Amino acid sequence: MAKDVATGLGERVRKRRRALGITAKALAKSAGVSTSYISQVERGHQKDPSLPALRRLAEALSMDLHALLGANAPIAEQSPIAPTLQSLADEYHLPAEQVAMLAGIHIQGHQPSSREDYLFLYLAIRRACRIVEPFEAPVTVNERGDVYALRG
Repeated sequence: MAKDVATGLGERVRKRRRALGITAKALAKSAGVSTSYISQVERGHQKDPSLPALRRLAEALSMDLHALLGANAPIAEQSPIAPTLQSLADEYHLPAEQVAMLAGIHIQGHQPSSREDYLFLYLAIRRACRIVEPFEAPVTVNERGDVYALRG
């Protein structure tokens, strides 16, 4: 693994570990590696981590292996995007991979049917995945002139 790739991996590991509020020691124990190994990964000094170690690390961080490695997860078959979801995606400038993820949600043959349902799911998924980056929503003004903004 090249030094710049190893450094990017280390930054993603450190950022996610801190977002989860866990120590390097706790992460090491959960992933079945040493604390020094975690330190080497986070500093970009672990140039050739094994695939099993990366898988355990991704699992311990509750991350997809592709995300841990800085790549987008492959999408096997894209579901058609409902007009209500497309409207939400356009308004909130959602990334294509997140729109595809939302479009792929089916439970017992049913999908969300409104923009509000999709927005609720999107925010719930962000919270469940402990995504800490702010979610900027458009500001709306009602007929009385009151300003509303949704926070993620």
